[in-house]
Amino acid sequence: GYMDLILYEVDSEKQKQRLIRGNTTPDLEELKWLQPGISWSADGKSISFASKSGEQDSIIIVDVKTGKYEKIPIDLDGVFTTSWHPFENKIAFMGHKDDSSDIYIIDLNSDEITNITNDIFSDSYPSWNSNSEEIAFVSDRGKHVDGKYDGRIEDHNYSQTDIYVINIISGKIKRVTDTPDNESYPIWANSERTLFYTSDYNGVFNLYKHALVEDQNSDSKFVNNSYAVTNVLTGLQQPTISKDDNSIIFAGYSGIGWDLYSLNNPLGIAAKQIAPTQFIKTRDNEDMSVADIRDTDK
Repeated sequence: GYMDLILYEVDSEKQKQRLIRGNTTPDLEELKWLQPGISWSADGKSISFASKSGEQDSIIIVDVKTGKYEKIPIDLDGVFTTSWHPFENKIAFMGHKDDSSDIYIIDLNSDEITNITNDIFSDSYPSWNSNSEEIAFVSDRGKHVDGKYDGRIEDHNYSQTDIYVINIISGKIKRVTDTPDNESYPIWANSERTLFYTSDYNGVFNLYKHALVEDQNSDSKFVNNSYAVTNVLTGLQQPTISKDDNSIIFAGYSGIGWDLYSLNNPLGIAAKQIAPTQFIKTRDNEDMSVADIRDTDK
């Protein structure tokens, strides 16, 4: 079926409006549903998202009152996951160029685009903090926090991701998570210096809370004090938090499809104890050798 953009009223649990019907025009050829990055403008009047638009990707800005949209073509190989500046007319997004992806910022008033990570690693899912000085993002850079790497490509593990924070003013990057797991979808709390993000620590993506405390022994990372606030069976993704921090909405798989779920008072939820799944317990012993099934009798 078609992928649409729906405005949903959480309080009444009713669909309020279909803003965009996807896959029906060249401007909205594909709504990037795997990496949508839907984001509200500061004034609450518009929504941004990435879309494949003909020969190139674009950022689409939709007026939620009229349903009319503006297409902003981006001269990159791919555009994903938008995040609107908390009070200015700027949007951070993931842009793919050549062999890597970076975090970019576009000034909607001047159309100026700035690459703020600009390295060989793949960066995604940007998220502004409430004072606009920092952006959290996902990266496969591992211990190469500053993005500098002169080793062989095959010697680096590009399959594992962590959360990082870049200071927009200084350009300095600091590492938030340092685990063998995959962390993704960072979002900032608005009332305190805290991140929420997903992690597959036990083999299932759950939501974690991480208060950002400076590490006195390192200027390139934060103290690891994260803990799980959910313990679901089928995983969750794409969390978003309300302006008053009273609720997190996320997508979760149930039955034969995806639904939206809400989590109230996320800052006040106690830590959940999560046991490793059978997959995690046995993955190091898994036989990854390839069997020769050719008929050698001929």
